[in-house]
Amino acid sequence: MLDINGKCIYEEDPTNVVQYLSKFGLQCPEFYNPAEFIAEVASGDHGAE
Repeated sequence: MLDINGKCIYEEDPTNVVQYLSKFGLQCPEFYNPAEFIAEVASGDHGAE
C-alpha cells in the first residue's frame, strides 16, 4: 500500500492491514468498510474534518 506521496506504508499480508494500522492509533470504526478505511488512511483523508 502506498501513501499519497508514493511512499510504501504497508507491504505484508492484506488480511492484517487493519490490525497493523491499529498499532499506530488508526482504528477502523465498527461496521465500516475496511477497504474504504485503508484508502482514507493512504490518501491522507482519515481524520480530516
